[in-house]
Amino acid sequence: MAYVLGAFESWVANKDTKQWQEGIENLVQKLLENNNATTEQLEMIRKAQLQLAALNNQMRDFQKYLSHYPTAVFWCNFLNMVDILHRFVYYQREGNWMRHLCESASMFPYLTAAGQFKYGQQSLPLYLSEMKKLPISAPEVHMALMRGAFVGRRATGAHNAVSPDMLLEQTYNVDAKEQSGLDGITLSEAARTK
Repeated sequence: MAYVLGAFESWVANKDTKQWQEGIENLVQKLLENNNATTEQLEMIRKAQLQLAALNNQMRDFQKYLSHYPTAVFWCNFLNMVDILHRFVYYQREGNWMRHLCESASMFPYLTAAGQFKYGQQSLPLYLSEMKKLPISAPEVHMALMRGAFVGRRATGAHNAVSPDMLLEQTYNVDAKEQSGLDGITLSEAARTK
């Protein structure tokens, strides 16, 4: 990300930034201070809509400029993928169902481009389609998922949820391994019992 931001700073140095630069810098400074209530922060962002729109336009122009450079396009795509994965893991750990679905949908083009057709063209579209119908088809399940029932926690607190398969790896599957280092569910009495 630093590569792209550095390139944007170099590119924008020759452009007119009076419309947005000072306002955005002040907004970021105030948001980073973190002394304001959330409603105040949202109000500051609302008031900066014109500056944000001007910045967005210049970033869009920068993207067009980069499209002439294959290496830059590669790095931008790579950073976008990493950003999607980062947000996906973050929302999983938070137990945020709607954001989990949103980031799952963002993976479509990358899964397909990578040749993962089973995920990108079959499994993920079906999963998202079924989850979209869930509030009507199974409202009680939908409400449970909204409360974070799609992840597990081994301790109380925030931002410590893990996916069910990871939870199984950390609990039940640990018993399937012997102290000798040999793996095998049939070799462990505790694993067979569970």
